[in-house]
This record gives sequence, structure tokens and C-alpha cells, in this order.
Amino acid sequence: MSLQVTQVSEGGRIVIPVDIRNKMHIETGDQLLVSFHNGEIHLATKKQRLKRSQQIVSKYATTLSLADELIKERREEDGK
Repeated sequence: MSLQVTQVSEGGRIVIPVDIRNKMHIETGDQLLVSFHNGEIHLATKKQRLKRSQQIVSKYATTLSLADELIKERREEDGK
């Protein structure tokens, strides 16, 4: 983890150092998600948060396609 110092300017603006923006693939105009947890501010891009959410959900997913599962269930019901 790299530690860098930045200042809060008028209006609460904080400049994110360029090397961190590059590592996070943050570009001008990107929207960031800002959260406060245990006394710390956390920043993430929407893409990063979506990717993380998908990783979490994939651990619990039992099927790749809900449509395929539904079709299978309907066919089984028709066979009864």
C-alpha cells in the first residue's frame, strides 16, 4: 500500500494522485462510489464495485443460466 498526502481544498475537494488514478483506471468524468467505514473513507469505481459484487455472487451461484433452469423444470413438469 502506498501512502500519499493530499489536501482538502475549498468545497471539500480532494485530488487523487495520478499514480493511484492510473492504478484504479479512473478517468475524467468517472463516477466514484464513496463510503465511510470504521473511520475511513473508501473509494471505488462503479466497475470495480460491480466486479466485486459479481465475484461474491458467483460463489453462491448454482447455475449459469436461470433461463436454462426454468426450461428444464418446465420440461420435467410436462413429462409428468
